[in-house]
Amino acid sequence: SINDTSGVPVFQARVRLHSRHHIKQGHSSDIRRLTLWSAVDGVPFASCRDVEPVAGQPQPALAIFHHTEVPFGVLQPSTNAGDMKAYSILLDAGREIFFYRAAEGPGMRAEDGSGRLLAMVIGIAPRSIRIGPQVDAG
Repeated sequence: SINDTSGVPVFQARVRLHSRHHIKQGHSSDIRRLTLWSAVDGVPFASCRDVEPVAGQPQPALAIFHHTEVPFGVLQPSTNAGDMKAYSILLDAGREIFFYRAAEGPGMRAEDGSGRLLAMVIGIAPRSIRIGPQVDAG
């Protein structure tokens, strides 16, 4: 389960790794790699699947889907972060969100395409999350 800062479950998650059979048969994009659902009422939230490799995109990527299986975006290693190891979610709506290690120490930052801070995770334990003003945290 994925818990809030009080230890109360918020989401349940299921992760599936590829079997050798699926990799050999090329069925990896048919398997839900990650599924999230509400810990309260069991309502599905989202899922992820592998993206089929294409020319010019040798890095692995995950397609993110709404609970209705409508595409939301693609999580992939970012090429726009200079020398920092970063990831981005390219949303189907055309926007991009970048995730990378915070320069302030252990933690992560999320920024929009113009560099505006959207969210930040500070430290490793205990977890502390700051979400910027006028940002939908849901």
